[in-house]
Amino acid sequence: MKKFILFAALALTAAGCGAGEGRDHSTGFKIAPGSVSEFTIKTKSYNVTYSGPKTGDYAVVFLGNIGGESYVGVALSSDPKSATSFNLKMYFRADSIPGSYTLNPVTLSDLITVRNEGGTTYSDRTAWTGTLTLNFTDKGDGTYEITSIGNPSIDGNNLTITTITALKVP
Repeated sequence: MKKFILFAALALTAAGCGAGEGRDHSTGFKIAPGSVSEFTIKTKSYNVTYSGPKTGDYAVVFLGNIGGESYVGVALSSDPKSATSFNLKMYFRADSIPGSYTLNPVTLSDLITVRNEGGTTYSDRTAWTGTLTLNFTDKGDGTYEITSIGNPSIDGNNLTITTITALKVP
């Protein structure tokens, strides 16, 4: 009898947790002890050129710490699970995401790495010439729009950033 009462209580609880209002936007769910909360999945994308056009939906901007120094990083990928997908990573020393920053290969704390589709290695400052000014605009929804000035050569290919909409991650 106790098992039946427990089962009935669980069934009633589950029945009361319906989907609720219908919505036409993407959402995700965050589960924490004692609650389930819904959040909107933010749009992220990139449009860059590196030995041809590169577009995709995986783009983040983040603040991190390396060796006790604060850095800002931007990372893009056509498929984060693939070892041979297009990847672009840029980082520089800063305490917060600036309005603008110029990456320069002679500044040791600045780095741009690229792995082209099908490639297995990254290029770094030893194969990087020219500067790239990144302009950051906080969209107020947890994303940043990033545009650039300049098209540095990385391993013999020019890098041009048309636009990046990056999710800010902690």
